[in-house]
This record gives sequence, structure tokens and C-alpha cells, in this order.
Amino acid sequence: MRVTSMGKVLSAMVAAGLILGGSSPAWARMTRPASVDCIFHGKVLANGRWCSYHCDRAGTNCAQQSCWDGQWVQRLNCAEPFCTSRCG
Repeated sequence: MRVTSMGKVLSAMVAAGLILGGSSPAWARMTRPASVDCIFHGKVLANGRWCSYHCDRAGTNCAQQSCWDGQWVQRLNCAEPFCTSRCG
């Protein structure tokens, strides 16, 4: 009798944990990835990735940055067509 009660309690706790502690979208957005990846406007970009941002309207001049150990590091500016892909 007691084993059955403990089984029910344990099952209820596991179910509640899955429902409440699952990967809800709001919870997932608030946590930082466990790896050393970088986040740019809500997108996770891999460590070591280079990308362009702050491009002028003509798209001929952009700033570049790279992800290094979870931090964005600003690099040299570039001119099209020699820029890396855009970050966002």
C-alpha cells in the first residue's frame, strides 16, 4: 500500500516538473547558452564566427565583429564584396 502511494507521489512530481520546468519559450529566451556562443539580436551564433553589422545604406562599408569566448570583439571595417556574412 505504501509503495503504491510513493509511486503516485513520485509520478505526480515528475509530471509537474515536466510541465512547469520544461523548455517553455519565455524561459528559454532568458537563459544564456551553456557554451561560449554569442547572442546577436536573439540569435545564437557559434564561437569563432565572424560577421558584419552596422552596414551603410549602400551596403558598401560595414563593421565586422567576431565571437570570442562568448563576447563580441570588434574587428576591422570592410568594404563589399570583401565583408563576411551579416550577423542578423
